[in-house]
Amino acid sequence: MEVSNSQIKGKKLKKFPGAVPFILGICGIERYTANSIVAILVLYINTKLHFDQSTSTAIMHANDFLVYFFTIVGAVIGDSWWGAYKTITLMMIVYSCGIAIVSLGAIETLNLPTIALTFIGLIVVAVGSGGVRPNLNAFGGTQYKLPEQAEELKFFFSIQFFLMKCGSLLAYFLAPTLRGDVKCFGMEDCYPLAFGVPAIAIFVSFIIFISGTRLYVRTPPSGNMLVKVFACIFTAVSQKFKQRNKTPKSHWLDYAEQKHGKKLVDDTKSVLSVLVMFLPIPIYWSGFLLQNSRFVFQATRTNGDIGWFVIKPDQMLIFNPVLALIFFPICEYVFYPLLAKIGIKTVLQKMTLGILFGAIGVGFAAIIETQIESNYISILWLIPQYLAMVFSENFLYIANLNFAYNEAPKEMKSVITSFVFVTIAGGNLIVVFITGMKFFSSQIYEFLFFTILIFLDMIFFGFLATRYKYVQVGESDVEKE
Repeated sequence: MEVSNSQIKGKKLKKFPGAVPFILGICGIERYTANSIVAILVLYINTKLHFDQSTSTAIMHANDFLVYFFTIVGAVIGDSWWGAYKTITLMMIVYSCGIAIVSLGAIETLNLPTIALTFIGLIVVAVGSGGVRPNLNAFGGTQYKLPEQAEELKFFFSIQFFLMKCGSLLAYFLAPTLRGDVKCFGMEDCYPLAFGVPAIAIFVSFIIFISGTRLYVRTPPSGNMLVKVFACIFTAVSQKFKQRNKTPKSHWLDYAEQKHGKKLVDDTKSVLSVLVMFLPIPIYWSGFLLQNSRFVFQATRTNGDIGWFVIKPDQMLIFNPVLALIFFPICEYVFYPLLAKIGIKTVLQKMTLGILFGAIGVGFAAIIETQIESNYISILWLIPQYLAMVFSENFLYIANLNFAYNEAPKEMKSVITSFVFVTIAGGNLIVVFITGMKFFSSQIYEFLFFTILIFLDMIFFGFLATRYKYVQVGESDVEKE
């Protein structure tokens, strides 16, 4: 039986509603699946599909762009037509099938068209994951009653981040191990297994998700709100032009109020205000995402032998989740309270700080690159740049999800949350352009370029943050129904 919003009225509110553990578990498994692909994809494209390093980097980030771009498609489907629950369940199956196609193409003895199957599989993965990610975030938020549980919702996003890092940690360790240490199908490595295990994992997550069906709070789809927002904007622009000689209105969108009503106009204002804050974020992600490509290739030029263990280049990605898990409680219970004492309290302030740490991380990479070109140094010298990126992600990502969910109109939670992922898509597109065009003759200059770009981006975002007016949380969504 589906649990409706009306059924939770009057009940004692829990910090962790019964449905939340299912959703959080899926978040961890999904991130394991996604990062298993990330951990081995760039080397697979380079060594098995025989593209050069720059082209492999561009292809890898083009794939990431599609993965994150399709979140807006999945969010619109979830908010407007199918609802979050149905979208998640169906797209999980698509997600699993896509990875299975890539895995099948990696079996050399079958003599299949490997490149074609790889790209087809990756596109199917992008569609499937695009339907799961934004709806999963919004669906988790739906289980809480606002504004009464606003603090509990913040805790949900923090725990979600923690479990996602657990999934990442497992992925970055296990995927390269399955790839490099296992032999299968007569090959010296085993990419089919490294891709196949995540396909199984996401199918298992489908079983887990539907197991919690009776506990979920579900809201019906609201119709295509994105289309309504665009219609409101079009009406406002056309009416402003027609009525330009009449009494001016306080906001240009107010010209649409007569046709679309005050609520839609107010919702559209909120949407545009949020999206303006998202404009600088892709530049930050362009630097952060270098961990998945340029940092890996940088690691191949270092000494991975640390005495008791030889670190594979693609296993360097493991430092991000390891350091994130170590510093997660420190950030939550030490750094955040200290920052609050000096006036850094809001989510936009934390996001500004996160962008600054992103610039520092890429700056460290540039410094290390100067040493790599003249010395054969230990792979452990790369840890400072990963540590800076961990702090940047902790400050920015959790705050960004909170900001997107809380500032979005009720009918557009999935869509606005999806724009968190769309900004990551934009970051990948920037990397594709910069690396694909091969503007820089030296990796040092490329890292320096991204460092300066992200630092300037931090200044611009900070300026926008000082001008943003937060939405006042009013009556809870439950009580409005």
